[in-house]
Amino acid sequence: MFTSQDGRLYCLGAADGKLIWKYSIDNQIRCTPTVVEDRVFLAGCDAQFHIIDLDRGKEVGLVDIGAPTGVTPAARGDHVFFGTEGGDFFCVDWRAAKTVWTFHDPERSQSIRSCPALTTATAIFGSRAKRVYAVDLRDGRLIWKITTRRYVDAAPLVAGRRALVATAGGRLLALDTKTGKQLWEFEAGDGFSGSPVAAAGRLVIACTDGIVYCFGHSPHGRDGQQEKSSP
Repeated sequence: MFTSQDGRLYCLGAADGKLIWKYSIDNQIRCTPTVVEDRVFLAGCDAQFHIIDLDRGKEVGLVDIGAPTGVTPAARGDHVFFGTEGGDFFCVDWRAAKTVWTFHDPERSQSIRSCPALTTATAIFGSRAKRVYAVDLRDGRLIWKITTRRYVDAAPLVAGRRALVATAGGRLLALDTKTGKQLWEFEAGDGFSGSPVAAAGRLVIACTDGIVYCFGHSPHGRDGQQEKSSP
């Protein structure tokens, strides 16, 4: 299953690649589809949140979100979370097809292009306001926010008690998920547009200058130690 900027979501057979169904909207689709149970979710450039039946490819719910978005929704239980170009961060009940709450920074509102990372209690996401936010999953209450020197489009990565955040200015930040306190940082010198990934006790991220960085633990137990490779 994949989306296209032709405004369609395509569902193909895994075994033979044959088209099973396609779903169209009246604008581009830039997010990755999110699947929960027998439902598919799309947050579209048509300023609508689409709830689609996985088996039939038919719309079963639609929620007005007020502005376009290319953010892939993150799901937890009956709720999905995502931000928009209007600077609003949404919690939508996908079973009831209704907005539960929204968060909007009254001090500095800019587009949200960062897909959220979820902990057990919070959604953590970046913004073009050069800030990173953590909001309560239950009611959208602001838990903490920090200011970065450049905007954050990449999705944060939550690993244990750390949220790893990559900025467009080439800073990689490790933040405490509960407080937002900075645990360590790394300056790459060029930008990050993609998100970090973690595996086998290592953190890997690619920079826009073509260098791939791998971070791990030092012999003394301090994390944030890095190695790098380039093509």
